[in-house]
Amino acid sequence: MDQNIPDSFFEQLQGTGTIIKEPDLAFYKKNTLGIEAEIDAVFQPECKEDVQKLVLLANKFQISLYPISTGRNWGLGSAIPKHKKSVVVDLSKMKQVIHFDEKTGIITIQPGVTQGDLRTFLDSKKAQFMSSITGAGPNTSIIGNILDKGVGVLGSAIHTIRAIECVLPDGSLYNDGINVLCKKQLTPSIRIGVGPLLEGLFIQGDFAIVTAMTIALYHQPKYITTFYISAPDKTALAKTIDIYHQYNALNGHSNILSGRWSKALLPPTQTGGYSYSCIIASTDVSLHQARKKMLKKLIRNAGLKGYSIGDKNILRLKKVFHHPFMQKHFSRIASLVDLLEMSLSYSKGYPNEHNLKEQYQLLQIDVPQDRYLELAEDGVGFIWYIVLFAATSENLLSFHELVSTSAELHQVTDNRFHVLPYKSDVLVGLARVAFNLSDPTGKDKAHAFYRDLLERGIEQGFVPHRVPFHVINSLVNLESPYWSLIKKIKEAIDPHHIIAPDKYWTK
Repeated sequence: MDQNIPDSFFEQLQGTGTIIKEPDLAFYKKNTLGIEAEIDAVFQPECKEDVQKLVLLANKFQISLYPISTGRNWGLGSAIPKHKKSVVVDLSKMKQVIHFDEKTGIITIQPGVTQGDLRTFLDSKKAQFMSSITGAGPNTSIIGNILDKGVGVLGSAIHTIRAIECVLPDGSLYNDGINVLCKKQLTPSIRIGVGPLLEGLFIQGDFAIVTAMTIALYHQPKYITTFYISAPDKTALAKTIDIYHQYNALNGHSNILSGRWSKALLPPTQTGGYSYSCIIASTDVSLHQARKKMLKKLIRNAGLKGYSIGDKNILRLKKVFHHPFMQKHFSRIASLVDLLEMSLSYSKGYPNEHNLKEQYQLLQIDVPQDRYLELAEDGVGFIWYIVLFAATSENLLSFHELVSTSAELHQVTDNRFHVLPYKSDVLVGLARVAFNLSDPTGKDKAHAFYRDLLERGIEQGFVPHRVPFHVINSLVNLESPYWSLIKKIKEAIDPHHIIAPDKYWTK
């Protein structure tokens, strides 16, 4: 499907959504990887019927389609398609909240609903719920993050999926089995009825265009206490894994991280080393007090030191240091209080752009103040390295060693790594490298650093979890039972490779 797209294709699309062509494709071509993109056109549907008509026409004209939610898949590909001759299907105009159960927190949304949109909607309903938000900012898609196996403040969000609606490559509409079985859906929280669980096909898949998803939200905590535990050496860092496993039984959520951000949260007398950041979030005050007491005991038994701060204390500090005099003469402390307040609101489900601003500051690029951040448009380049590994101290230290040695080899000075809970026994390790998109040397160094991490990480057993779109093919072995079955399914339901062709292999 490398032929030019005929005008008649676009003519027959008239009246269904918005068609975007040159010279208005700059946003879709720019990406944080610094890779040149070739896009023929963009189509913005406004409803599932628009998507169905588009897919039917794509079959008729043999045109490949590449769906995106909002196109802000930072560090992994943004909005650019793998196949050079594709129509990008931008679902950002599909922003409807289709259904919301205020008692259970079950919500059905379209792909264009962003983290900020959802928070605004929930606040308008005075609903005490939240999603597992990420640090990608308020202007990124909830569904897009879930479909690409994103990890948020409460771990993996895949298990929150309750139902998926999507348009298949033949233009037909798919719904989960429970919707087919029952004329009246009494239990929207049930994932599926009789039959195989098929939703996995649409997670990092190329089998359909998802037009809606039902997910289960989390209860928004009323009480939050954050513990910052100093780990001055690798031995102490390993002990934090023991705390993680024991604390996990308390149904909280935690972060294990290292680098500039965690150092900024330590007292000035404690420099270097690592820190373990653990957040207790509860809806009941008695339970919250019990959790705090237990965690303090775990820290003491491990022989580690740290401090804690609660949400009420943060708000009190904010009132004090909000005064212009305090901000002028105690700017460092005032900045720390701002960061603590941001972390508090983040833990309650309010997205922010703090992590994104770090990239600008690192590269000495001015941060726009009058709009949401658009990294690629502003010249910010960066690449994510994301892997999974079993939650053991040995693996945690090995991941740190992998990132540190690769950073030293490729002279990457910003060698921060983050480790977050994926589920109780699995951690997700993240490393990122930033570069200025206008600097070819910096770009080459960043990509070499990533390639080295990927190759050596695989050798050491670190399983790639999310990868930039241009390296996916190198991880696919069509001779393996897994990928052989995936290919058979793709050929069966999408024989013309209409949806996201070449994503995993070239036909």
